[in-house]
Amino acid sequence: MGLRGYFLVLRTRWVVIVSCALIALVLAGFTALRSPRVYQAQASVFFSVSVGEQSRDLASGFSYAQGLVGAYAQVASQPLVLKPVIAQLGLDVTPKALAGAVSAEVPLDTVIINLQVTNPSAEQAAKIANAVAQQLTQTVGELVPGVSNKSAPVRVTIIAPASVPTSPSSPRIGLDLTLGLVGGLILGLILAFVRDALDARINSHRDVERVTDAPVIGTISLPNTGASRRRWFSGRRSRVEDRARELRTNFQHVRVARQSRSVVFTSAHEDRATALTVASLGVELAHAGMRTLMVDGDLRKPSLAAWFGVEETRGLSSVLQGEAEWWEVIQHRPPRLFSVLPAGPPMADPGALMRSSTIAGLMAEFAEHYDVVLIKSPPVLRVADGLLFCRIADGTVVVADEPRMESDDLSEELHALGVADAVVLGIVLMT
Repeated sequence: MGLRGYFLVLRTRWVVIVSCALIALVLAGFTALRSPRVYQAQASVFFSVSVGEQSRDLASGFSYAQGLVGAYAQVASQPLVLKPVIAQLGLDVTPKALAGAVSAEVPLDTVIINLQVTNPSAEQAAKIANAVAQQLTQTVGELVPGVSNKSAPVRVTIIAPASVPTSPSSPRIGLDLTLGLVGGLILGLILAFVRDALDARINSHRDVERVTDAPVIGTISLPNTGASRRRWFSGRRSRVEDRARELRTNFQHVRVARQSRSVVFTSAHEDRATALTVASLGVELAHAGMRTLMVDGDLRKPSLAAWFGVEETRGLSSVLQGEAEWWEVIQHRPPRLFSVLPAGPPMADPGALMRSSTIAGLMAEFAEHYDVVLIKSPPVLRVADGLLFCRIADGTVVVADEPRMESDDLSEELHALGVADAVVLGIVLMT
């Protein structure tokens, strides 16, 4: 997947990403607001050993103190230190419980111990930290082996007494919200790419590229109501018209490149947008000055005539049965460059009338009188009639069955068209 592919995933799956980010942000904010406030106070003590005034003695004393400071850091949270602190401050807590709120750390290559105490009360946290530091200065001397009044004891000095913290150490609402937002975005991105990888439906141009080299030449949207159809044909601008103009431009490019005059529009199983694609494209081509004929080749379930209010009393089925000539049943719509050949009365089994030579002869006659012939055929995976039109026409355009067509259906349809030696000019997607 290239950079363009990543951007397409972000554009098509942005709802998943934004939803995860917002949910994580709300949960982080709710958790932070519901969490009890905890304050942290810190006191620092310094360890030294009096061993003499010579440089060598000072160096050995520093090394000796470094060796002891790690062990004494552990002593700070032991009952030997905490019991006197509890008694001094009158705390209603056990040494074991208080030890959970006391921690000690030794910065690297130092003889300093930083004592940290957490408590729901800022004042109490500072009091306990100072009491632990003070008690540690007394307890350390008792633990040094061989210490007497004449020997050099370990000295512990409070170098930074604890002050009352002004803000809680937890929760940090700003930090929690930031982490929640970042975590939500990361989760959303993961879900978006996983869903995109597992989704077997056609959602975008990139999904089509996974199945075929045929280009996407446009998109089409079905109007919601019959009123929308009337408004489209009344000449008012609509989203359908805008997309039809884009489709016309791309269609003309691929049609001229392949020198195709007769083009079949078909789908796989469903026939929801094929008629609209032919109708909207035919009108746009006629407005561009091209003599355009639209043919409804679906003799079982005709639908093209409904877009223009054309009667189905006579049409292609009448021509195939020898009841009329094609120019007698064609109906013209303004402008005169725009003509429609309806399917005619529906037939239960038109296969007997469908002959390659007959259809090929009609195609040749159409090409003599029109610049471009657009044929709406039935779905090629549902009936064989569609493949007959695709085999004879100069080119074929595949129209998606649904807004999110299964990629397997598209692959199967393209395979069937390949077996029929149809020339696929492009794909039209539904939205």
